[in-house]
Amino acid sequence: MSSLRLHRHQALHRLHRTGWVEAEWPEADAIIGETVAALGAHLGASRVVYAEFGADPQVSTVVADWSDGSLPSVVGEHRLDPFGPALLRQWQAGATVRIDDLGADRSDTV
Repeated sequence: MSSLRLHRHQALHRLHRTGWVEAEWPEADAIIGETVAALGAHLGASRVVYAEFGADPQVSTVVADWSDGSLPSVVGEHRLDPFGPALLRQWQAGATVRIDDLGADRSDTV
């Protein structure tokens, strides 16, 4: 099993255990999409994304996103170096990162 598939499998198992999903292994992408939408609505966020890292640690693939309708989708591959080294280290360590205002954020100090 690939690293990405293993992480997705583990995340889905956690969602099932917490009761966020009813069936043990329904379609993974649908669950991820519903989860980011529920989280975004709950937080009152402008955008929530779920991204995965592959072999290249400088690239992330956003596999699901949600917005309040004011922002375009960002699903797809993205280079991470524009976000700065501090944020990149947090993401690569598996941390959940919250950015209140991406436009005003100084990513080198996150």
